[in-house]
Amino acid sequence: MKTYIQYWFTALMLLALITGCKKDEYIPPPEGEKIPYEDPSHQPVAEILTNTPLFRKLIEQSNMDSLLTTKIPLTILAPSDAAMQAAGYTETAIADMAALDADTIVALHVVRNTITKDELLRVTGNLETVSLLKKKGLYVRSYYYGSDQPNNISRDAFWYRQMLKGLGDKLWVNGVPSGDLNKAKPAEYGYVYVLDKVQARPVD
Repeated sequence: MKTYIQYWFTALMLLALITGCKKDEYIPPPEGEKIPYEDPSHQPVAEILTNTPLFRKLIEQSNMDSLLTTKIPLTILAPSDAAMQAAGYTETAIADMAALDADTIVALHVVRNTITKDELLRVTGNLETVSLLKKKGLYVRSYYYGSDQPNNISRDAFWYRQMLKGLGDKLWVNGVPSGDLNKAKPAEYGYVYVLDKVQARPVD
């Protein structure tokens, strides 16, 4: 019984020693506001497009200037200044352009969702993407309800497609080598590719 009491007393003393020597880490109270982390490799679209100033000016001339600040994931195929000038889109020509005409060119060069360079290189063949340019008066059947009654058929507007492909260092657009994949940049919301060719406007 005495031995049991000695063991119990020793254990109690050890527990008191451990508890008494415990030191809480001092954490100073937070000061100021939390600074949000910004990934330097994901710049805002507006900042990336300073590398293609004529195409950026075209966006500003259009009714789609919200593309420069939008938080919707989009992929922009931005023609270089040399490509824009070769297609006749000089600074003067853009300044004289009607906003609706600028809309058509810009919408054709913007596709929905974020299409990364790695994704293009992984895909076998072409990746079909949907641009923001709509064909007026043309509708396609989106899905079918199982009845041949006209009121049970859903129709969607037709949006022009862009067929994209990554092969080596080249970006192919609609079967034509059209840009350098090494110039592609991830944006804060989306992705930006630089084209060395302006996509031809569709004929209405």
